[in-house]
Amino acid sequence: MPLGGEFYWPVTVSETLKEYRNIIPINAFKGCPQTKANLEGEFGLSERTVRELKIEGFKKRDIAKNILTIVAGIYVKMRNMVGRCSVCNRRPLDLMNYVPTQQEIDNAKRELQRIKKRSNKLKEKAKLPPEKEQLIEDIVKRNNLSIDDMDRFKKVMLTYDRQALEEAELDFYAYSHRESFDETKRTGQYFGGIVKNKQIDIDNKKKEELKRKRYFIDEKWRRKRQDYERFKEDKEEKYRVKRHPEIQMAKWIENAQNIRNSIGMVPKFFYDKIKECLSILVKKANLRKRIKGLKDKIMSLNFTIDQRLMLVKLVEKWIEDCKAYGVKSVTLKL
Repeated sequence: MPLGGEFYWPVTVSETLKEYRNIIPINAFKGCPQTKANLEGEFGLSERTVRELKIEGFKKRDIAKNILTIVAGIYVKMRNMVGRCSVCNRRPLDLMNYVPTQQEIDNAKRELQRIKKRSNKLKEKAKLPPEKEQLIEDIVKRNNLSIDDMDRFKKVMLTYDRQALEEAELDFYAYSHRESFDETKRTGQYFGGIVKNKQIDIDNKKKEELKRKRYFIDEKWRRKRQDYERFKEDKEEKYRVKRHPEIQMAKWIENAQNIRNSIGMVPKFFYDKIKECLSILVKKANLRKRIKGLKDKIMSLNFTIDQRLMLVKLVEKWIEDCKAYGVKSVTLKL
């Protein structure tokens, strides 16, 4: 918004603005940036830029007038000639000469009305819940609490949950009926401390409840991610088997032999994988070349020479049986 105009408020701002129907007044409120802080900040930046000023005059009144005229004049001119912000390079002086379209005017009015409505709503005092207020009064009467400022006590107690108030009264009632109870503790301040502790317990239970919900949600998504990773890995495995079955077959033979060397047996899973590679391998073109590559791969494995030769003979037998009788009739055994 450009500066440089002069306004005179004969009575109040609100009454003056009634004469200007196109002006929508918006009160400053908490969380709204339209406050004097912006102007004060800009005056500070202006002071850094301008540095020292020379003011002339013989009388104090003339000097004061010159200070106001020069400082305000320089500030207004600088503000109107400098871009508004880092994202808008248009100067306020340019904006004063800009003629908005009717659509832009209507949009601006709607936005100002929305801000004004929010401003008025935030200025309204929250209504006290009648049931909760009555409960607080009953607690004070039933327990004969000593309260210095009833309005302040109500305001504080209304910030707590009804459950906290009711549970605190039960504890205080039981404690106050002990023979050893100190009557100096029959005060609103002491009761408020009990309510505060009860509210903390309630809040902690809610936090734990949310943690449990988050845990189950996180666990659910973790399992989904694991399922997806397995699906993705299986898909990639099938692609690799389809593309180069001899390479994948050599890998599964190596894994199976390592398992056998470790525990003395090979799980069925490894034989199924070898059979899957074998069934695709025998259908591929350039079978002799692929078989030679498979044998070379087996001979390069980190096993004893006897084990490598044995694996090569087994692979040759598996391939011959698969070509002759089909993969289902092939018996795999390391």
